[in-house]
Amino acid sequence: MRVLFGFSEPVEANAFPLLDRVIYAIQDHGHQFSAPSGLLPEELGSYFNAYPIHRELLEKELVQDAYRSHHIRTLTVCDAPAMTAWPVTEEVELIAENAARYLAEPLTLLVENELDDGDLYKLMLSSVDARLGRDFWVTRMVTFAHAGGKGEVPKLVLRRYAESLERGYPRRLIAIVDGDRKYPGHVGDNGPVRGACSITRFGFHALEKRAIENYLSDRTLLAYAQRAPEVTPAVSFFLGLSREQRDHHPIKRAFEQKKLVAMGAEEAALYSGVKDGDLLSMSLGQLVRSYLSHDPEMSLHDLTSRYADVEMRTLAEQIWTWV
Repeated sequence: MRVLFGFSEPVEANAFPLLDRVIYAIQDHGHQFSAPSGLLPEELGSYFNAYPIHRELLEKELVQDAYRSHHIRTLTVCDAPAMTAWPVTEEVELIAENAARYLAEPLTLLVENELDDGDLYKLMLSSVDARLGRDFWVTRMVTFAHAGGKGEVPKLVLRRYAESLERGYPRRLIAIVDGDRKYPGHVGDNGPVRGACSITRFGFHALEKRAIENYLSDRTLLAYAQRAPEVTPAVSFFLGLSREQRDHHPIKRAFEQKKLVAMGAEEAALYSGVKDGDLLSMSLGQLVRSYLSHDPEMSLHDLTSRYADVEMRTLAEQIWTWV
């Protein structure tokens, strides 16, 4: 977040504690202080006299600011906000008290399953962007929130928006959901989530593959079979599928008979040549849980082998626009 100060009058001593919180939030959580003039605001002169260390901190920030690209989102800390913050926009004006809270609050990544999905997203994102390493999730205060299923995601998005309206300053949130894509070119049923995020202008990302399990590499599947020999037939089945088949198969569970019979032409064509018996019986329901519970590692090669590196880079950049 790019942070500017826009006070119309000199700041008085009773506002110093709030400015202290704002500046510490900038430093502690990796936000960017910026000033269009390249100079510290004159209106904060008395504050800097009382807190000279903060003058030094922000002067160093200004030196860095001259050489870095500016964050897409801007927060102006001021005494009389003139801009509405609803829906969430790329430019927000807040009084110091709300700005301090806003800057110290984590970006929420709302996912269908916080425990499994959250840990796996961390591994995938850090493998394509070194900036998203382990320290990132602490210093930048990015947290995963559990939705409890896709049907609950739009409800929670609208609830977070209502909470923002009530408290007077916005939340930062990206909803990330399974693609639920049954075949190449299919658009999964993500309309309610997409719509809720569009109304509130929160972030949104739907996976390009069917679900998060579809992103795990051959190496991961083979390691699973070594740990649990009973899944070897299923692992062999999935390794034998084409790229498109493996991208869109519901790996966690086998097809049900009624769904197999009711398949549309495009989905049926995708599995042409695959035995119905295999579609009805092969699944890896504990694949992600087993992977995450055995000292998981993920390399860039793991993602490129599943043609997922470009998508994860896009998601990483989206996260960077919100922190």
